[in-house]
Amino acid sequence: MSRGEHIGYVGSEGARLVTAATAAGLDTAVPACSEWTVRDLLTHIGGIHRWAADIVGEARQGFDTAAGDAVGTGPGDDELAQWCTEGRLHLVETLRCAPADLACAVFSKSRPPTEFWCRRQAHETAIHRADAEQAAGIAPAFDTEFALDGIDEIVTVFGGRKKGMAESSVRLEPTDGAPIWLDLGADGARIVDSGPVDVTLTGSAAQIYLRLWNRAADVTLTGHPEAMAGWDVVRPRWS
Repeated sequence: MSRGEHIGYVGSEGARLVTAATAAGLDTAVPACSEWTVRDLLTHIGGIHRWAADIVGEARQGFDTAAGDAVGTGPGDDELAQWCTEGRLHLVETLRCAPADLACAVFSKSRPPTEFWCRRQAHETAIHRADAEQAAGIAPAFDTEFALDGIDEIVTVFGGRKKGMAESSVRLEPTDGAPIWLDLGADGARIVDSGPVDVTLTGSAAQIYLRLWNRAADVTLTGHPEAMAGWDVVRPRWS
């Protein structure tokens, strides 16, 4: 997917997130995040969007910033949805204006910095849109191309950084895409060409995407389900 497509998803997914959050109500629990209410979800994403915009817009060379410290804080209930919208719009404009040769802090060298942040924020926003929809009792859906891109992103960005994983081999079988083989081990997760597997996940690309983010998903596991234990310790972190 292109940089422009990722930026477009930041905008559209963020708008859908606020709509779903409003439908759910601020006090509603977020199923995938046991300690969060929808209020916490909006506070988080509004802060993350501002933090990412600060890193890109100011070409920050590290993550220890005032904007980063502020993630998890936000305005009162009456202003929260609008605050999230303003943060998203600012992030979209910042990403659009960022130079292709930007040098700033990233936590993965999978893409050049500008492309990295466009893609990272597209999927950060999308998965939290799914959280808001699940809180509102809505079954989240994703375009196949975007979901496949998200599978690659979480594996290469976060799975690849997770050390000390239990060794296993996993095959992802999206019903609307080509199979993907993963090797999990001490040095993290990596995508490989093929090979024997311990467990296979079958479902649409969108449902596999949700499962890899440890969200409720309609997937079928065949083989040895315990082989997913290595993956299930993966958590999105920037440090």
